[in-house]
Amino acid sequence: MELNRFKTDKADAHKLLSYGMTNRNKAVSYHLPSQTSRHLRDLFTCRKNLTDTRSAYTCRIKDLQQRSETHVLALEIEKQLIKVIDGYIQTIEKAIHQLIAQDKTIKRMYKILISIPCIGPITAWHLLFITDCFEKFDSAKTLAAFIGCAPYPKKSGSSVKHKDRVSKKAYKPLKVDLNQGIVSVCTRPGQLFYEYYQAMIKSNKHHLYILSSIKNVLLNSFLN
Repeated sequence: MELNRFKTDKADAHKLLSYGMTNRNKAVSYHLPSQTSRHLRDLFTCRKNLTDTRSAYTCRIKDLQQRSETHVLALEIEKQLIKVIDGYIQTIEKAIHQLIAQDKTIKRMYKILISIPCIGPITAWHLLFITDCFEKFDSAKTLAAFIGCAPYPKKSGSSVKHKDRVSKKAYKPLKVDLNQGIVSVCTRPGQLFYEYYQAMIKSNKHHLYILSSIKNVLLNSFLN
């Protein structure tokens, strides 16, 4: 182990070069997303920011309405702001649909995704730009690890024996979108995974364990 007794730009550059040469066999080529995926990401992010802002204004209006005295102008301005935000959200959603319609491959993938009961348009958009139309990830396992639904063991010798758990180091927004859709088809009779969910509950499986299992099934169907 080399001791650091000094710090200069030349010494730092030498260490970076040494590190790069030592680990060059582990280097992974960067996957540049397609132009459509990049545009879809920008529009999706903008829409997400607008919906968060709308939620903040909605909560603010409810708070003002519950007060004994509220200035009418302040309440009216915030209501008008929500209407403006709604208009921008509709414009962005229209632009997203037009962007998807321009590419035949993405359009076909989008139709397949929204045909699945637990995946709506927003989750489909999220999946398309995160996976670059399912070209960024080689397998369902890598995608599951990326969004945080792949279990990992935690064992050492005979003293440390924990159950397999998912890692917190993950891209959670997509996991949240998938969870919301899966819960809707697990808890309502007649839906896609209702019978499977009920059978797992009777087997004393934890609710989150069942959701992770269903997510992994879906990811396998996407990439296999």
